[in-house]
Amino acid sequence: MATPTAPPTDVDPRRTNWGADELKVHPHAELFSPMTAEEYAGLLASVRANGILTPLVLFEGMVLDGRHRLVAAKEAGLAVVPTTTYQGDEPLTFVVAANITRRHLTMGQRSLMAARLATMAQGARTDLAPKDAMSQSDAATLLKVSRRSVQKAKGILEYAPPEVVNAVDAGEMKLGAAEKKVVKPSPARRTSVRKRRPCLSKRSLAVRMEHLTAGLDRAKLQMWRFTEHDKKEMVRHPKAAAWFTTIAEVHESVTDLLRLWKSSLTTGGGDDEHQDREGRSAP
Repeated sequence: MATPTAPPTDVDPRRTNWGADELKVHPHAELFSPMTAEEYAGLLASVRANGILTPLVLFEGMVLDGRHRLVAAKEAGLAVVPTTTYQGDEPLTFVVAANITRRHLTMGQRSLMAARLATMAQGARTDLAPKDAMSQSDAATLLKVSRRSVQKAKGILEYAPPEVVNAVDAGEMKLGAAEKKVVKPSPARRTSVRKRRPCLSKRSLAVRMEHLTAGLDRAKLQMWRFTEHDKKEMVRHPKAAAWFTTIAEVHESVTDLLRLWKSSLTTGGGDDEHQDREGRSAP
């Protein structure tokens, strides 16, 4: 799309003839794909033979409709071209209707044009949008295509290689074929960083085991305080018997494991690098 050019300040709407070198093309006219080589060759031959038969339509002092006729006039050596001035309030609608009526545009070409026209952001409020902003739905209606086709064309304009866009613009490639050549950047994968618990030193692990052993000792002491009669009565209950047995086995296992850890601390040279403060001896 061409960069908008400032219109002349001395525009006279009553003027019907302009020098070919004086005129510039309006940005609205640049929204449409150029003629094919064959179409332009036929137009150039007609201009050389008959001149400009249909006046160029100007808006804001620039060519709104007739940019190819202007180029052909320059190439044919015409110094002056006939013009008329657009007097309506919807120049964009006018130039769209003129191109659709005159040219046999494919659905892909019209979809690309609609995508270029749809400058309003998705989900934006229409009452807060700029005056010249257009939604995808409005652009689709104007170019007589579906909104889905406009969305496809938007992706092609953003992510397809330039040669693919040019092929669709020229009517040489269908929208579906062009969509297959779109390479969208893959979204960044969310990497979940799992926090690892700090390693416990041998000494701090031994301290925790001592706390566990102390708790088991207290439980075993409560068992010993039962009278023989109480024990006999409790053992008759299956769950109570299992509880007594489990307490005794766990107490024995933890005691043996604690003994091994203390032995390794004595012979292994102390703690490793990942000590925490728990159980660390003061310097």
